[in-house]
Amino acid sequence: RARLLSLEHRPLRVVGVGSASLVEQAAANQIAAELYYCIAMTQIACQSLSQRPDDIEPLFRHYLRKACLRLNHPVPEIAGELLKGIMRRAWPSNVRELANAAELFAVGVLPLAETVNPQLLLQEPTPLDRRVEEYERQIITEALNIHQGRINEVAEYLQIPRKKLYLRMKKYGLSKEHYKF
Repeated sequence: RARLLSLEHRPLRVVGVGSASLVEQAAANQIAAELYYCIAMTQIACQSLSQRPDDIEPLFRHYLRKACLRLNHPVPEIAGELLKGIMRRAWPSNVRELANAAELFAVGVLPLAETVNPQLLLQEPTPLDRRVEEYERQIITEALNIHQGRINEVAEYLQIPRKKLYLRMKKYGLSKEHYKF
């Protein structure tokens, strides 16, 4: 605490992002009031994307162009149905989520505009456990493909015991026979 109250000047810049009000956190003693007054000299309040829908399309196009430039891909066309779906979505994680969606669209993970199902964009986020399981299944599947179903090599590649690999494969309905050439 003595350092917070010190008169000695030291160059320091703190930039933070949060969804909760610093005033409310200080009032609830979740952060020290002294810290609040030191860091809250300048606050920039930014509305969520759902409160500023006019920003969604230009931001999506910006992040799409940026991703395509980085990946050296042509910028795909955004058709009406896709754009409508993007505009209707709540974007609970705001700009980061929108940027991730643009990145996925750039690499072709999201369907092309002509075949898009707008309902996919309107779905609520998948629970974390299920997303982790899907990601784990994808990683194991890729490893099985790379190593042509050779369990010892896959386990070594994934740095997990063979028994754990077999349990995960059983959990996800994967058979090493499907990956042998």
